[in-house]
Amino acid sequence: MEELLRRLTETPGPSGQERQVREAIAKEILPFCQELREDPLGNLVARVGPEKDYRVGILAHMDEVGLIVSQISERGLISFEVAGTVDVRQLPGLEVDLMALDGKLIRGVIGNQSRHLQTAEELCAQITHRQLFIVIGARSRD
Repeated sequence: MEELLRRLTETPGPSGQERQVREAIAKEILPFCQELREDPLGNLVARVGPEKDYRVGILAHMDEVGLIVSQISERGLISFEVAGTVDVRQLPGLEVDLMALDGKLIRGVIGNQSRHLQTAEELCAQITHRQLFIVIGARSRD
C-alpha cells in the first residue's frame, strides 16, 4: 500500500494536465473493474461488483497545486505564477519538478534573493510569490 501511495502521489498532475495521474490510477484499478471509462470532464468512472442493490462512490482530486512558469531571466532564474491556493510562506526551499513540454521532469528549488542583498525594508516585508524564483542550475535563459 505504501508503494502504491508513493507512486500515485509522485505522479505529476498539475491542474489541466492530469493525464499521467489518470493513466496511473486506471492501471491500478483495471484488474478489479467490470467497466472503466473516462467521462467528458476527464474523470474515471469504474464499475466494480453488481450493477444494482448498492452504490459506493470514491471521490478524489487527480490534480495538484501547481506553479506556472511566467518568465526566465537572462541568468536562468525562473519566475512563476501560482495555480491554486498556495501558502507562499511554505515555498522557499521547496523542491519542485518542472514539467517540460515533452513531459520530462526537471528538478528545481524555490529560492529568493539572498538576505545580504535585501534592504531592511525587504527583509521586514511580507513575502509574495513574485519575490521568489525557481533555480534548476541553469546559467542562462537558454
